[in-house]
Amino acid sequence: MPEAARHLRDELGFDFLSDIAATDYLGWGGKSVSGYIGTPGGRDLNKPGTQGFQRLPAPKPKRFSISYHLLALRAGAARARLQVWVDDGDEVPTVVPVWPTADWHEREAWDMFGIEFSGHPNQARILMPEDWEGHPLRKDYPIGGEPVRFSGEE
Repeated sequence: MPEAARHLRDELGFDFLSDIAATDYLGWGGKSVSGYIGTPGGRDLNKPGTQGFQRLPAPKPKRFSISYHLLALRAGAARARLQVWVDDGDEVPTVVPVWPTADWHEREAWDMFGIEFSGHPNQARILMPEDWEGHPLRKDYPIGGEPVRFSGEE
């Protein structure tokens, strides 16, 4: 991974990492996965789809994908996406030495999805409190709520 990142930066000129987007595909391709069929005019959100039952989506290589969105800062330059697939418990080598801005993006992916980045200089929570249990954007995270506390209530 770091070798591919260095090649993209040094040889192809993608010197700006704009974002890292993690996605959890737990259950993807399984029975009763449905969706909307997109058209040039968009999709009608008031008619949720059973259209997806016409064909099931193709299975993904692993549970999580991590997409690195890259820019080359020159006129007319294209954008690039570097994508990595990992299973639960796998580690991804950090790209912080290549693109320092990856520090915060990788911390967010760890905080929200539990994806570990080996060699990261400070893999600590960035959005959730330090004592938070779990990773809230995982599809197997228990759905529930926090009890509301009102001031003056004991």
